[in-house]
Amino acid sequence: MNSFVYFEYDNIDISGLDIPFIENAVKTVLAGEGFNLPYEVDVNFVSDEEIRCLNLAHRRIDKVTDVLSFPMLTLTPGGFDTKDIGIGDYDLEGQTVLLGDIILSVGQANTQAAEYGNSLMREVTYLIIHSVLHLLGYDHQNELDKKNMRAREKFYVSKIAEKL
Repeated sequence: MNSFVYFEYDNIDISGLDIPFIENAVKTVLAGEGFNLPYEVDVNFVSDEEIRCLNLAHRRIDKVTDVLSFPMLTLTPGGFDTKDIGIGDYDLEGQTVLLGDIILSVGQANTQAAEYGNSLMREVTYLIIHSVLHLLGYDHQNELDKKNMRAREKFYVSKIAEKL
């Protein structure tokens, strides 16, 4: 199975990040949620200013945020049926499902890590887990969905972050 996690970080200092560990976090969440098709996920590390501009353009919120998720599919959390994924959901070769993009502000992650008493890697790992769950259809728009998503986040943080 050819699955890919691509990382982009033009002009962003990622020296404090363990990219293979982050890639493993993505894989762990996808496998744990039962997504067993070949996939592609793009992770982009950006500046506070860039994420602020994206937040304004896509959510009409003019402030820095920590992470944005851009799912390519509309999935039902925990209940993936391969029949729901069509040919247009794959790459041009029809080999990998294009799950979506994760845009993460390293500056905001650093700020939050200091605020919560976490390492940068722990904070980034949490944000990646959160974002992958969004790519899989989880959300936190109402209290029930928020409770469900937070439970999944806690599960994966305890499973993955123990290795930090």
